[in-house]
Amino acid sequence: MWAQFIDFYDHEFGPVDTAFPKKYGVFHYLSWNATERLSLGLFENVMWHRSGFEPGYLNPIIFLRPVEFANGSPDKALIGFNASYKIADRYVAYGQLMINEFKAKEVFSGSGNYANKQGVQLGVKGYDIFKVSNLYAQIEMNRVRPYSYAANDHFKNYGHYNQPLAHPYGANFAEYMGIINYRYNRFDARLQLTRATYGLDPDGMNYGKNIYKSYETRPSDDGIFIGDGLNTKLLYANFTLAYVLNPKNNLRLEFGYTNRKESNSQMNNRQQIINIGLRSSFRNLYADF
Repeated sequence: MWAQFIDFYDHEFGPVDTAFPKKYGVFHYLSWNATERLSLGLFENVMWHRSGFEPGYLNPIIFLRPVEFANGSPDKALIGFNASYKIADRYVAYGQLMINEFKAKEVFSGSGNYANKQGVQLGVKGYDIFKVSNLYAQIEMNRVRPYSYAANDHFKNYGHYNQPLAHPYGANFAEYMGIINYRYNRFDARLQLTRATYGLDPDGMNYGKNIYKSYETRPSDDGIFIGDGLNTKLLYANFTLAYVLNPKNNLRLEFGYTNRKESNSQMNNRQQIINIGLRSSFRNLYADF
């Protein structure tokens, strides 16, 4: 896939109708059903801004790093691996590993070097668990090191329209999530709990959460760990109870309660939302961040 993105972060000076700056990206994804239970995948991406059309990136075969290297390595490349394994008929374990930069010596030294930019996801989900029909559960962990998905300038980061393409938190976070969903006849109940830790940027500093900041503005080279900066805790809890009036278009009467708390040494923000309504939805919309 070859794509064009918009960067709202910095508007080039010019006439009023000057377009926002554009950047470009190319993506490869290769998947393999190794066995009836095991699936493996390989992902790669290159983001660039210096020119619009880059003929070398039209290569349909995976492994773009040699092309990027032949161009003088001016662009931002990342790779990813994913796997899923069917533990039993109704249970699946899955995971992903993202590598933006990797220095083996620094990784195993434990020094917390800023150039080690990786992210990992591990999870398990099951259907009809405990042999209860229509009972679904999922547990997931996401961890992304500071400065991951960032670049030396925001035009080459892994973002679009001022939003991260990978995760709403950007980087420098650890997230743990659990979901339980149960449907009985036309009643549908869902509970989600999310706990996250991340490091915000105090006093204009850059601790690696905001992928639109250059990693060159980091406070140090070593001692960089998840949660550095203004260590912040986020607790998100949501419960929804619905009665499905028309399964064809998912028309439902719905009651929901959300509790969101974000706290650190400088703030303690809490929001509680109660919603009651009639809703018809043809797609999933997520707002758990």
